[in-house]
Amino acid sequence: MGKPAKNNSLSRYERKFVVTREYKSSIYYLLSVHPSLFREIYRQRKINNIYFDSIDYKFYRENVAGIANRKKVRLRWYGEMYGQIQATLEIKSKHGLTGTKQSFLLPSFNFTDQTNIMDIKKLLLQSTIPELIRQELFTLEMTLLNRYERRYFLSFDKKFRVTVDDSLNYFRIDNNTNISESFMTVDPNTILELKYDYQHDVDAHYISNQFPFRVSRNSKYISGIEFIRL
Repeated sequence: MGKPAKNNSLSRYERKFVVTREYKSSIYYLLSVHPSLFREIYRQRKINNIYFDSIDYKFYRENVAGIANRKKVRLRWYGEMYGQIQATLEIKSKHGLTGTKQSFLLPSFNFTDQTNIMDIKKLLLQSTIPELIRQELFTLEMTLLNRYERRYFLSFDKKFRVTVDDSLNYFRIDNNTNISESFMTVDPNTILELKYDYQHDVDAHYISNQFPFRVSRNSKYISGIEFIRL
């Protein structure tokens, strides 16, 4: 396995809003009365991610600095955190305000609190991802595990998607130790993201102005690293 699961080669815009605890109860009401008539399109589900970075946190530093061309590398799977999982390797590239994503489905494997970097490398060897990508991954370290609940909404004209991420948990994970839930941190904020293709950017300003929340450069990877390590 390792064939592309889904490659989003077209540029996509994202506008992110950090909603603090005292206002998060209003999110779903605001979506229900929004002029774009957002409706929920998918069941709520839990998302798990393992992020990778260089030993000197190159991806983290580039994201903090707002470097125009930057990327994130992660494994993602849905549902329970532990057990037999089907993960997808995702490489997100950012070019200014737009982004693309490459996705590769990996062989299923048993993920436990004893899983370490050697288990992940064995998984990569069993996959058929492009060799250049595999070689780069072998130079990276596991730096963060996060987990949250996501709900999905779509505008009536189907041009705009909104995701709402809540119950964000961050776990310490690295090459030398196993996962420890004693090093778990809970983020009290909720993240709302407005996602759309680049050709709809003009209309997105009107869409986002209907939300009484401030646009943010929020990154769950940056937040997680700062919560857990720095």
